[in-house]
Amino acid sequence: EAGRAAILATYLKEKDNSVNETMRRNNNLLADKEMLQRENEGLRLEVHDLQVTAQQRSLRVQDLERNLAQSTEAVEFSEKMLVVSREQTESLEALRRRLKSQEDLVEERDRELEEFKQQARMENQDLRERLLALTDNNRTLQAQCLNVQTADKSTVQQLRTQVEELR
Repeated sequence: EAGRAAILATYLKEKDNSVNETMRRNNNLLADKEMLQRENEGLRLEVHDLQVTAQQRSLRVQDLERNLAQSTEAVEFSEKMLVVSREQTESLEALRRRLKSQEDLVEERDRELEEFKQQARMENQDLRERLLALTDNNRTLQAQCLNVQTADKSTVQQLRTQVEELR
């Protein structure tokens, strides 16, 4: 029995050591589990923060895409307006050239008109002078005609010839 008791005592001691070792391992595992749970909770919080950040960034990306679409539309509109502006500028330049041509033509016509007026003034002056000369000649002839009434027919014929020559 003493041998048995020693065997049992050894066996119990081994079992105690085994239980102590298992408990120590169990405690270590529990400590590791708690540490892993804390890390897991930290990771969950970090995942949540990353999800919130990702959602915010997604909203920001959507805003940027909308802004990009609006900017693209604005650029396209600006390009169309630039084309229209260029066309209007070209049209305006053509109109300016046409206006300049018309102004040059008007100036030329004004010069021609002024020359024509000057020529008409000179012709009018010449006609006035001729009319005055004819009027004087006519008076002279009328005076001579009055004198001729008493003169002979040959003198009347001479006067008629002079009148014809003056005409």
